Amino acid sequence: AGANRAGESDWFDGPFTAKPRISTGAGDHFTGGFAIGQAAGLGLSECLACACGTSGAYVRDGESPTLERLCGLLEEMAGE
Repeated sequence: AGANRAGESDWFDGPFTAKPRISTGAGDHFTGGFAIGQAAGLGLSECLACACGTSGAYVRDGESPTLERLCGLLEEMAGE
C-alpha cells in the first residue's frame, strides 16, 4: 500500500512465493524498486508495481533482478 502528499492512495498485490530462495533484504529491494519508479517519474500505482516486482523477483531468484527480469515478472503477474 502507498499514499502520497497529493492525497492519492493505492494497493498492489505482489507475487506470492511458497518457497522463497531468500527473504532477508526483500524490504530493501521493495524500497529500491519504489525509488526506481519515482526516479522514472511514474505514478503511485506504477511505483508500487516496481517495488513489489523488484522484491518479488529477489525473493524468488535469490538475487537482485535486472530490468528485463522485473518487466518479465510484472508481465507474468498481469497475465494471471
